[in-house]
Amino acid sequence: MMWQLDSTWIDLSQEQIDVYGGRWRWTGSLASNGEPVMRDLTRGLAAPVELPLSVVYAEYGPLIAAGRPATAAEMRAAIVGDDQEQPAHCAEPLVVTVAPARRAVPTPSGLAQLLTRLRGQR
Repeated sequence: MMWQLDSTWIDLSQEQIDVYGGRWRWTGSLASNGEPVMRDLTRGLAAPVELPLSVVYAEYGPLIAAGRPATAAEMRAAIVGDDQEQPAHCAEPLVVTVAPARRAVPTPSGLAQLLTRLRGQR
């Protein structure tokens, strides 16, 4: 369900995240004024906080959709690419290799060269 608040459309079928990182979900019910009631999912209180959407928006800032995790098919498509891009006769499996990590520690010769350059800049 989409809801317009202050000229902003909010998708109530998704969890919403406030500016403090709190997560809110529509309870499926409406307040007496017809406004959606949101439930706080992150504060861990014994009695969950339920507030009208406009109150959540005013007190906790603008809301953004939390999004959803990518499916296995979406991850595969991101790595391998679209089926249309793959040749139909390709029998070889895709091999993914990882480049070795760069060394974070300089070599002794590299450090000596750096010191030589720094001494020359006095």
